[in-house]
Amino acid sequence: MEADIATWPLALVPRPYQTEALARMVARGNHLLALTMGAGKTVTGIAAVELLHTAGLVSSGWIFCPNSIKFQWLDEIRRHVGPVAQVVDGPRESRLWQYKHARRFRYNICNYDALRNDLQLITNWVSVPDFVIADEATQIKSARAKRSKVLKKLSREVPYRFALTGQPIENRPEELFSIMEFVDRDVLGPFTTFDRTFILRDHWGRPVRYRNMGVLRDVMEPVMLRKSRKDIEEFLPQINTVEIPIALPSVVMDLYDFIAQDTLEVIEAILADGGMGGWNVMAAYGRTDKEAGGRGKGEIMSRLTCMRLLCDHPALLALSADNFDDPDSTKGSRYASWLRQQGYLDGVSDSTKLDAAVELITTILDEDPDNRVVLFAFFKPLLWFLGDRLKKEGVQPVYLTGDMSAAKRRESLSAFTGPARVMLSSDAGQYGIDLPHVNYLISYDLPWSAGAFAQRTARIDRTSSHFPHINVITMMAKGTIEQRQFDMLTQKRVVSEAWIDGKHLDAKGGLTLTLDTLKQFLQAG
Repeated sequence: MEADIATWPLALVPRPYQTEALARMVARGNHLLALTMGAGKTVTGIAAVELLHTAGLVSSGWIFCPNSIKFQWLDEIRRHVGPVAQVVDGPRESRLWQYKHARRFRYNICNYDALRNDLQLITNWVSVPDFVIADEATQIKSARAKRSKVLKKLSREVPYRFALTGQPIENRPEELFSIMEFVDRDVLGPFTTFDRTFILRDHWGRPVRYRNMGVLRDVMEPVMLRKSRKDIEEFLPQINTVEIPIALPSVVMDLYDFIAQDTLEVIEAILADGGMGGWNVMAAYGRTDKEAGGRGKGEIMSRLTCMRLLCDHPALLALSADNFDDPDSTKGSRYASWLRQQGYLDGVSDSTKLDAAVELITTILDEDPDNRVVLFAFFKPLLWFLGDRLKKEGVQPVYLTGDMSAAKRRESLSAFTGPARVMLSSDAGQYGIDLPHVNYLISYDLPWSAGAFAQRTARIDRTSSHFPHINVITMMAKGTIEQRQFDMLTQKRVVSEAWIDGKHLDAKGGLTLTLDTLKQFLQAG
């Protein structure tokens, strides 16, 4: 069936790219909607279902999404359609009732973890849906993950399958392949063919070059509508991007250099013993006794984490040592505890980075009463450190973290649209929040994932923004692992744009990876 603005089923006036998306989604049935973040994928997905429902093609289906945005979907459906949706939530007895009565609702909204954990309940009571929407589809980017396998199995016979994501590739091209196994597994074929066609690997199996990108775009064109930020920039605010280098105190840098050299020695030992292989993260925290090689690789990860903690605030390193030494705790780093036992943490307490963040935030607030700030940090305890300092400056922040209940999240977001002008958030807390009334975003540190980094910016870079200009600020400790993280995230963004948007390609239609290894970076430092 065809769709245009005359058949747009919601009262909201659509933008041209949304009517194009609607037409393609209802016509093909299985589609990857890859609008840039903040462009209105949620309302476009609802419009597609409503048009199909009006035509008598769907009656009841499922929306799978991260837990933190279940109720955002419910609010949007109620706003545009009415009381035709339920959220799968609560204790097992409640969820069982919800699964049994799913056919009563046009929309059933469920988080991915419930899908994974309630597989037996779902297969016992849920008949084949008329449609399935996989929102934030990078949640199924790993083909090996149980949630990915369950969703693909549940959806195999579903006539309308829609994946929504602003970033189909966060870190590796294999993520796009996994998402397409849900949307339409015939498009990219078997993984061996996909891998041989588009990825050139070294003898370790690591990608060194991506190729045939033009072929990929031709294959994906019928099944993916992609609109990058540049494609729809007329509807988005202009972004001012600023990177602020922070010089750490000499006593902090001395400790950092010691850990960096120690890390380099561990890498050299592993390379001498036969190579890097896989990572054993649990060994980094001293909770398992694996083989020597695995433990050595875990020790690298432990040292990298301690370097990052130190860059954020030395108190985080001491807190990690406290947690490890606490017999009732399962957190903390063995290496951080060892550093303290050896006296390396003595006298290391100041944080010029925290001081700079407090000064930056108070300056922004003083400049204009309409300015609001959201700050993201990877390590959650840092939020409390920063919040305490801001309170001493007369600033009352609100917090957003992944372990907050839905009620607490709503309370924080409500306060942030009212008197509060600063929100401090972890990456786990930021999924699904729209902050069009905010014009400053600060990354206090960096995540490892390019997707998480892009999600941060997307909180304020939205078509609904109240501002013609927004400001995205990244703080980095000079001469540290944070610079490598930034370079790594930049390369991951380049890889994603090459695969999805056709950017950065050479004359042969390929992309060669150039980022130095961790060993080279540490040696250069």
